[in-house]
Amino acid sequence: MPAPRRSGSAAESPARTASKLNAQTGQKTDPSIPSRALAALAAGYLRFVARTSRVEFTPTDAIAQIEAAQPVIYAFWHGQFLLIPTVRPKRVPTGVMVARHDDAETLSNVLARFDLSLIRGAGAGMRKRDRGGAAALRTALTALKSGTSVAMTADVPPGPARRVGDGIIALARLSHCPIVPAAVASSRFRVLNTWSRMTINLPFSTIRVRIGAPLHVPRNETADTYDMLRGDLERTLDHLTATAYPQDASSAPLSGRATPPGLAAKLYAVITRCAESAAATLLARRVARGKEDKSRLNERLGKPIVPRPDGHLVWFHAASVGELNAIRTLLKTVKATVPDTHILLTTGTVTSANTAASQLSEVALHQYVPLDSPRMVSRFLDHWQPAAAFFVESELWPNLIFETSRRKIPMALLNAHVSDKSIKAWRKPWSRRTGAALFTAFDLILAQSPAVMMRFMRLGAHRIVMAGNLKSDGDVPQIDAEAREDIRRLVAERTVVVAASTHDGEETIFADAHVAAANEFSNLLTIIAPRHPERGPQIADQLRAAGHDVAIRSKGETITAKTGIYLADTLGELPLWFDVSQLAIMGGSLIPHGGHNPLEPMRQNIPVLTGPHVHNFREIYDTLDEAAAIIRLEATDANALATALLSVLDDPATRETMITNSAMALRQLSGALTLSIDHIRPWLSPSPSPNPAKADDDAG
Repeated sequence: MPAPRRSGSAAESPARTASKLNAQTGQKTDPSIPSRALAALAAGYLRFVARTSRVEFTPTDAIAQIEAAQPVIYAFWHGQFLLIPTVRPKRVPTGVMVARHDDAETLSNVLARFDLSLIRGAGAGMRKRDRGGAAALRTALTALKSGTSVAMTADVPPGPARRVGDGIIALARLSHCPIVPAAVASSRFRVLNTWSRMTINLPFSTIRVRIGAPLHVPRNETADTYDMLRGDLERTLDHLTATAYPQDASSAPLSGRATPPGLAAKLYAVITRCAESAAATLLARRVARGKEDKSRLNERLGKPIVPRPDGHLVWFHAASVGELNAIRTLLKTVKATVPDTHILLTTGTVTSANTAASQLSEVALHQYVPLDSPRMVSRFLDHWQPAAAFFVESELWPNLIFETSRRKIPMALLNAHVSDKSIKAWRKPWSRRTGAALFTAFDLILAQSPAVMMRFMRLGAHRIVMAGNLKSDGDVPQIDAEAREDIRRLVAERTVVVAASTHDGEETIFADAHVAAANEFSNLLTIIAPRHPERGPQIADQLRAAGHDVAIRSKGETITAKTGIYLADTLGELPLWFDVSQLAIMGGSLIPHGGHNPLEPMRQNIPVLTGPHVHNFREIYDTLDEAAAIIRLEATDANALATALLSVLDDPATRETMITNSAMALRQLSGALTLSIDHIRPWLSPSPSPNPAKADDDAG
């Protein structure tokens, strides 16, 4: 590895170097009078903060070390940089990389007053548009070659905050100059509610400057090596920034301090406490409707009868079958990774409880989640005392979240999802404070996609990571061998199409499409699996009244040669129907419901059709569209659906191409499982500091 270059131009005056670099980057030299006045005011304020404060360097010879190693690449987190100009080595000429935006002119004039120059441009980040990053990289390389050090934020606007971008790693790799991680914090400060937790330093403080060991990035290495170095830099910057703040700074911008619940949340707690007396009546009504297990109602009241196992216990909560399927593989992986850790799994529906019993009984101890009343939640937490809590997707019960947070139990939101519609609801005046309190209560949010991550940022969440969708990494559930053989025998000579997770208004469309397609495929069998199986008898009556030959599984009716439509109104058998089919149509997409997960049939090598309404899984469907892995209908009538069915069933080559493209898309979408496990691993087994984020905040 080449040694960092020590350029002979270091003796050149900083002002001269700044002037030359500003000329290269096109920086204006004739700022307006208001811009000059604002720059003078800002620079004067920063000097006032520095002159009225005491500065501590760690290590004490940090300045000498940097001067000896120049040129270097300073790295610091966005929002934590205001005091950098006042504490940098004065004898090291430095250029600062700043994104192109309207405030850049004022910022350039502030920097010029500290003999710093401006390098225009930044990485595209999540905006996916040119922001001058390539030009800035070239200018920065030229500056480093001439002996000018470069300062830049390691994270890229508009976030996620405290995630190292590609630009700084690329600059170090191409320049052979070391990255010097740095953090500067004042004991007195104010934090703004921005994506980066922008911090305004106050005068009469103790300013702590923390400098980390130089990080050298080799030129020709694998992507895995650069990912590892990126992770090393992230951890170093997090540690330096956390330790730069005083130990008692509970409002430090990296502490992830939750927003206190507002009046609406407190009123909700009072109302739910008063309603506890009606819980028995509510549960009895749900039992009558088949929505509760009568033998386990105590669990819903927060009164578990199962003893807590000794040792480390972590808690996962999934609302229903969909969320449970999303984390099924993750739970198995956690158990294999830390076999001595006990896993408590809670859900809220009978269907999900049955699924947990049949598929995860050897992995996790299942309980029903308590009703969301303060007393029931407290009893639940008193009994189980989890070391960490992991919630799935968007299951946010206020009392459950706030009480878990109050007990300082680390919390993460896995496979996190929030829709645009939910964003609007949470940002209304009467719900804004409660939403902020809920989302900031989590120590970590693992978002399904970049778009979802941006939505959580708008809600004020602190620590968000784009991990991907866990449903992309799921496994194929076990299928009962006897049931499989029975169904295969009954449909051996049939062409089978599955309409999966259908909703009210869709079954008649699927049935009419079956009639149209059956004119060409006389042996066609359409299996309709409603999203809510309790609708089965109603659907059967409706279709029979329209003249369709229907058999209903919940009544034990079998498939005969005359059966055109088989109504699969049972729980947990969807993988069985995919197993015997040639094509799947995703329900919830012919009406504005938002669609359902198309990856489940794809993992069983079944091509997929869908209607136009797929906003619940927009990112997944966009990827599948790009890979030509699905057929997405524009119309929602039976004739359009029948035409699409025949286009696949009539052409084996089309079907095989869709299966091949689906496999490629699945590989592209995968990776969420590994990333999720990596991020929650510190909480999965006993350790002196089970919550890394909080441990960093307490370091001094």
